[in-house]
Amino acid sequence: MDLSNSILELVDKVASEEGAESVRAVILYGSRVSGYAREDSDYDVIAVMDGLSARIQYHYKPFGRVKLAILAVDREIFEADIRDSILGDFVSGRLFTPFIPLSNREYVRMWEISMKRRVALEELLELAYTYKTVIEYLLIDPTYIPLCYLSRRAKTYPPVGYSYKLMLSGDRGEKNLRIIMDGLYEALKSIESDGYIKLQDGFIQLDRSILSLIDGKRYIIKRISGKMVRVVKSYTVHTYAGRDVFLKVFLEEFISKLLRSYRASDFKLDIRGHIYLPTHRGIQVADRGEALSTILKELGFEKPKVRRIGHPFSLTYLVDGDGKRILVKMYGRFDLAKWIPVSLWSQLAVDFEVKPKNRLLNEYLGLMKFSEEGLPYTPIICIDLRKLYMVREYVYGESLKSMLKRCSEKIREIYGLLGSLIGRIHNLGYRLGDVKPSHILFGSDGRLYILDLEQFKESNQSLGWDIAELLYLTSIEIPNGDLKLLKDIIDSFVDGYIAGGGTTETLEDASSFRYYSVFTPLVPIESGFIFKKLKERIYS
Repeated sequence: MDLSNSILELVDKVASEEGAESVRAVILYGSRVSGYAREDSDYDVIAVMDGLSARIQYHYKPFGRVKLAILAVDREIFEADIRDSILGDFVSGRLFTPFIPLSNREYVRMWEISMKRRVALEELLELAYTYKTVIEYLLIDPTYIPLCYLSRRAKTYPPVGYSYKLMLSGDRGEKNLRIIMDGLYEALKSIESDGYIKLQDGFIQLDRSILSLIDGKRYIIKRISGKMVRVVKSYTVHTYAGRDVFLKVFLEEFISKLLRSYRASDFKLDIRGHIYLPTHRGIQVADRGEALSTILKELGFEKPKVRRIGHPFSLTYLVDGDGKRILVKMYGRFDLAKWIPVSLWSQLAVDFEVKPKNRLLNEYLGLMKFSEEGLPYTPIICIDLRKLYMVREYVYGESLKSMLKRCSEKIREIYGLLGSLIGRIHNLGYRLGDVKPSHILFGSDGRLYILDLEQFKESNQSLGWDIAELLYLTSIEIPNGDLKLLKDIIDSFVDGYIAGGGTTETLEDASSFRYYSVFTPLVPIESGFIFKKLKERIYS
């Protein structure tokens, strides 16, 4: 009698002892299937039974020199754990590892695809929520899904971490991952048919429609509470399922799991290298988590000279070396010292993004949109979503702030160009969020560059803020409060703004008292002239 028939006979015997109506399916899994079994390793099976009164229960039967560990589960409970994780994936999670159906292969395959579809959607929704700002650019290696899922399982239920560690090691790991991916690809095709994703060139691309499955703040609460509930369920079900096992067997299993937890204490699946983004130098891994020094060496900077540029809280650095020059911008907690006060100061007028990763994503989006629309931009060389930095090409030129200080003859012309540029950006449906003279560069190529796009977002609301902030902060930089120069700047800007596609409604918004009141404590008294001048231009 072969191995399969021997297992099926013992399962039938257990079903009879438990008064089950029938055995729906038997699934062999664990170390004997995944290739890391020892001589004394048990054989592990899931036995799906119809009408199992115990609902879920472990049975250990002598099987040669080892044991056959039978996890008997009622069919309705098995299917509900796959659909809704009612057991915290205690049973269904085993279908995310290699297994062999010993009976009713079609039934098992159907529920394997169902399980992998649910998990894939959960992981993809997590990515969609985290990276919704740049969702149209995000490219995902499909192997991210099983690695991320197994990593979460190992964190919440450490005993399985040791099994995963052995299962995914070396050549055996590559083979096992291919087996897992087989059913996952079918699940992904099912999701693609619903229009939520596109499978192309070996990547998963998220469709914006997937965001319809995320219910705002409720999703956050559901996500956090759902993870906690699964942990509790998983431990509770394990204890419940082993309630009738002999004390000796229970103690053996308990000690075994303690040992596994200890052996897996250093286990950590590396899920880096599976998220990609296009840059101006091609598609790149965006979640490498690589030290900046490594990136600089890859770019040919052997002995780079690095210096901070900008304001005291700036995390933007100029890197020089071997006749090359680049910009590196960090998005860390240090610069929260800048953004938190700014957000509190301006909250009655406009919302500011404070979180470092979101500001990085905003800037990435802005640069990509500018390049697509033919607007001046500084090309992205490299981006890292884990270490939170972006490397960009350096553009030579002079800041608008510096040109104002020295009363450049070109200043009126430049504000006309700037008005046209901002008008076009607004017409495309985007808000800049933080437009200051120090953020505008008049390039040596004669083009204007907006250097800071951390608050860039798709929006038709509060567009007047961009204009108000620029003009009020311009008034600070004008030497000796020259009202004639300020008048000329406003006229030139407004003409350019309308020519670029901006609207009088946005200009009227810019002249509103809510913005004026925000800047009053910061700007000279003469700046109230801006409020008046904008009103005159709108109604003239």
